[in-house]
Amino acid sequence: MKFEMEQTEYAAGGILAHSLVCGRERFRKGKVLDEKDVRKLIRYGYGHVAIARLEDHDTEENLAATRVAENIHFIAEPENFKKSTAFTGRVNIFACSTGIVVFDEEYLIKANSIDNMITIATIPNYSQVSKGSIVATIKIISYGVITLNLEKVASLVTGTIRLKKPKYSSAHLITTKISRGTSEKALSAIKKRTDALGLSLSVNKDISHDEGTLKEALNDSTSGVILILTASATSDISDVAPTAVKSLGGNILRFGIPVDPGNLLFLGLLSDKPIIGLPGCAKSPAINGADWVISRVVCGHIPSEREFACMGVGGLLKETSSRPMPRLKSGIQN
Repeated sequence: MKFEMEQTEYAAGGILAHSLVCGRERFRKGKVLDEKDVRKLIRYGYGHVAIARLEDHDTEENLAATRVAENIHFIAEPENFKKSTAFTGRVNIFACSTGIVVFDEEYLIKANSIDNMITIATIPNYSQVSKGSIVATIKIISYGVITLNLEKVASLVTGTIRLKKPKYSSAHLITTKISRGTSEKALSAIKKRTDALGLSLSVNKDISHDEGTLKEALNDSTSGVILILTASATSDISDVAPTAVKSLGGNILRFGIPVDPGNLLFLGLLSDKPIIGLPGCAKSPAINGADWVISRVVCGHIPSEREFACMGVGGLLKETSSRPMPRLKSGIQN
């Protein structure tokens, strides 16, 4: 693509690089000038204008953005995503339903390394989305890009976005009690999370905080996913809740995650039924590590050890005002 200042009288057919005002009319950047436009620009004193001209080996910005967007999702999952109409070299991609969005990070990184003028930005991997959520934007920075580079990008991004929808339709929340019971505010915060994933939630509230009682409650549950909120935070893999799961023949896949708030979470399986031991911060509506795990598990995705490890980068989340042991309590304060 050629980009240079041209005498306005020769600018017809060129792409206007910068917006200009002619009286009450505004010529926006990206406009392809015709002879009428040229005469008006000259009349208003523009002797030279910045013009971009595509060459034979170039593809225009809107066509390029559309090409990348189509390959990202339409080949693999056209029913799960929709794209906007290209405008100023941009196409947005939206989710068509609730779930988690999963990206092939390796190929998207490679695609973003081909040509600085071809960019793909996404929301974080494994993000929970609902119908209409934007998940990615493709932006062509220049008015045209080299077609060969465009085809390389289009090839790399094919099918790199997937949507995993909820696998389960119901969840069962068990809370335990030592002295004080579970507040309605806490129950409401958890219900909002399950509602957002389309789950019906049943609650077994404030049972005795001991292994035997918890085992009975686990055995009685018929829901697809079990959530446990203990009266006192689960502080060890041998604590009451994990022990109850293991004594029934279940497995604890993970105890503790590198996300704060949300460290004291555990994930287990009991006869292939996922069990999530919630950290105390799940009582708050603020985003915490439990949100990251609940959404993935409900959508049938059990995080691997590597995924859990990767959560640590970006896992220092906003502090909640209701937290009993704030971070700054033991740190440097202004």
